[in-house]
Amino acid sequence: MKNIKSFLAKAALAVITTVFFVACEDDLYSKELLVFMRNWSESSYNIKKSYSKDGSLTINGQTELKFPLYLTRESVVDVSVGVVMDETLVGVYNATNNTAYNALPKEAVKVSDNITISAGTLRSADSISVLFNYEKIKPGTYLVPIKIGNVESADKGIQGSSSINAGVLYYQFSVELDNIDNLDFEPLKGEKVDRANWKITCDDEPNVNAPVTNLIDGDRKTDYIGTKKVFGTILVDMGQEHNLKGFTFYHTGTYFGSPTKFQVYASSDGEEWVDYGLAGKYIFSITIQDIEYGINFFVPVSCRYFKLQLKEVYLSSVYPVRFSELDAIK
Repeated sequence: MKNIKSFLAKAALAVITTVFFVACEDDLYSKELLVFMRNWSESSYNIKKSYSKDGSLTINGQTELKFPLYLTRESVVDVSVGVVMDETLVGVYNATNNTAYNALPKEAVKVSDNITISAGTLRSADSISVLFNYEKIKPGTYLVPIKIGNVESADKGIQGSSSINAGVLYYQFSVELDNIDNLDFEPLKGEKVDRANWKITCDDEPNVNAPVTNLIDGDRKTDYIGTKKVFGTILVDMGQEHNLKGFTFYHTGTYFGSPTKFQVYASSDGEEWVDYGLAGKYIFSITIQDIEYGINFFVPVSCRYFKLQLKEVYLSSVYPVRFSELDAIK
């Protein structure tokens, strides 16, 4: 019985060792001596870039990836290995998985130099480092394909694995920007942009007597009125580029249906948009009426187009959104 227990213990240890050091793909079970990677960390990361009143930028989230490299079996010589970011694989991944990830710009990524897997070992003592410079990365969703690069050794038979999840690792990043001051709703001092050439539209415009053009007619008594339970998006083409400090909107009369939160977007060409953050929560009450509120940037934004997407309306299940006079401050 003792011998049987000893045999089973050794067999279990052998299985654990094999599972640990050999990746799941078939080619890693071959007789070839291969370098491979394993994803020991999260596959998805959320990054938030937040500005302050003084213009300083704080980045919260994963700014570096670090991981070792492995061999399928021990080598009698040292192996020097590097990795690369291959942005061409993003398009392939999107086509295969029906996704729409962006590729990170090369100048925003720094990959460390080669590391060594020493002779007689299965794992590198050091880790590969991939650093991200988020100051150069716009908000959006990104895919970072990291693959085995050059493999250098006196044993020319040692190669990098070509298997998915062993020769290539995919990391997903969501980059969010917060450039909205939600502690100060007073309109910023500055000049209001001339609205004479503005073109304004909204995807929620049910009331012919209260169209979205009322927001730029110069009359605070004429409101734009939307649909109950619908959070529409207001789109403005200012006709030319302006460096904006923010926006203002005016609310008059009852506080029912007043907008309390906006998602703020801006663009130079009307095609590529940047999400600058969530503005709100604006406070309305019986005693707070006939007031102009500011949607204020921490850092000025240069744009020709902007979008304000309603995200919250006071008692939207009962009342449609309603407010008047929308301006941009430069």
